Amino acid sequence: MSRENQEAQEDELLALSSIYPEDEFRRTDTSPGGEIQVCLELPPNFRISVKCNSASNTMESFENTVSFLPPIVLDFEFPPGYPSTTCPIFTLSCKWLSPEQLTLMCQRLDDLWEANRGSVILFAWMQFLKEETLEYLNIKSPYEVQFINNGTHTFMEVEEEASLCIAAAAPEDEASLCNAAAAPEKYASLCNAAAAPEKEAGLCNAAAAPEKESGLCIAAAAPEEEASLCNAAAAPEKEASLCIAAAAPEEEAVDRRAIQDVQSVYDLIRHILDFDESQQKKCFDSKQFLCNICFSEKLGCECTYFKDCNHVYCDICLRDYFEIQIRDGQVHALNCPEPECTSVATPAQVKKLVGEELFVRYDRLLLKSTLEMMTDVVYCPRLSCQTPVMQEPGGTMGICTSCQYAFCTLCMMTYHGVSKCKASESMDPTSGEPDEPGPKRNRGKIGRLRKLREWESKTWITENCKKCPRCDANIQKDSGCNKMACGKCGQYFCWICMKCLSETNPYSHYINSACTQMS
Repeated sequence: MSRENQEAQEDELLALSSIYPEDEFRRTDTSPGGEIQVCLELPPNFRISVKCNSASNTMESFENTVSFLPPIVLDFEFPPGYPSTTCPIFTLSCKWLSPEQLTLMCQRLDDLWEANRGSVILFAWMQFLKEETLEYLNIKSPYEVQFINNGTHTFMEVEEEASLCIAAAAPEDEASLCNAAAAPEKYASLCNAAAAPEKEAGLCNAAAAPEKESGLCIAAAAPEEEASLCNAAAAPEKEASLCIAAAAPEEEAVDRRAIQDVQSVYDLIRHILDFDESQQKKCFDSKQFLCNICFSEKLGCECTYFKDCNHVYCDICLRDYFEIQIRDGQVHALNCPEPECTSVATPAQVKKLVGEELFVRYDRLLLKSTLEMMTDVVYCPRLSCQTPVMQEPGGTMGICTSCQYAFCTLCMMTYHGVSKCKASESMDPTSGEPDEPGPKRNRGKIGRLRKLREWESKTWITENCKKCPRCDANIQKDSGCNKMACGKCGQYFCWICMKCLSETNPYSHYINSACTQMS
């Protein structure tokens, strides 16, 4: 390497390192080279869809609106003759561009080098990739990503398939054919034979057994007839490999430097969504926002964003608000502080704002409240246990898995077997209200406790109260004489015989009847 080339390479790497951040440009320590990651600026509301042509993928399509797409990655290495005579050695990879599109990009990078031969070229390449990729490939919204064959697509795979399959077709010529396929300059001539049928005879004479010359050459010249020709050129068990070899000329347009580095359609979708979310978070953290609680402007990295309503509040204000709610047990009230807003904070946001101790309490109370709303979960009635118990469908017996206590899920007392439950005598356990048919309005532990309290209240009222003979209001007598006055309608009546008494002289009833005034 000449001194001029070495200095030019070092100056270019230093200049790019000072211009671009480390996540966009990174040089290697072991060799004169590095990696460039280019994120494109997408139009607003850019829609992208992924469609898979492979029968092995159950997910057929995906569509979403994104603001960012995974970067285009340019890996490069400087040869000794760069920049005076030689172009940088590079590969171009991307998860959402097809190998054909990446091949066009590689050709464009080569053209840029030819136009600027003898000068440093990386900055011009980066500017092209960043500013002209969408226009050069005519990519517009909605953009459809074509994914084929569940794996990384490179020209190298085509070479390997061709060499293996041709060797399988003519085992006696395996060494010579595989060597021809492995050598790029020879493989290029092999592929050119398919494009130039008039030269294929000589190539086949050099690369294949004479008795198989005709079949191999015709298969390369006419891929559409590959199935029948492959059957003639090989044993039946080798038919599939021969067909792949015959189809290899179709891939000749793919540059070996073009790599779609994604293994499956699921990985592609995951990478798109994860990268879009991480980049949006990065942009959010760098902007200023006004908190509507303390009315202070703070960076996004010091704020919390509610996705459903787009409201933003500073972490300090939200932390105080959430800590008060959690200490009060209101774990379902960790919503956006904006009046009448129903957006709820995610557990990840809560964990970020409150300490570990409060988050453990929040997580425990949230689980408990969720279990209480489940219709098939009851709690062990023993105060020292309180373990959640799954209730069998249609059954009324619960067995605690912790203390082995068997209890009735209606009255929450010790299980009484076939004896009729007292709770069911005055209440239908499947109805919404006692003694009334209706939908299952009361759900889970809360609903069962509500119905149990209603049954206990009704039982107590029946045993300790009497109804007013005029308005049927329930009345309890706690002290005094047997002359009662209804608190609802004001009617006087006798507590013993429940007859209405005279409004002018109610006590005359106790003179002319068997009822006593005092009892």
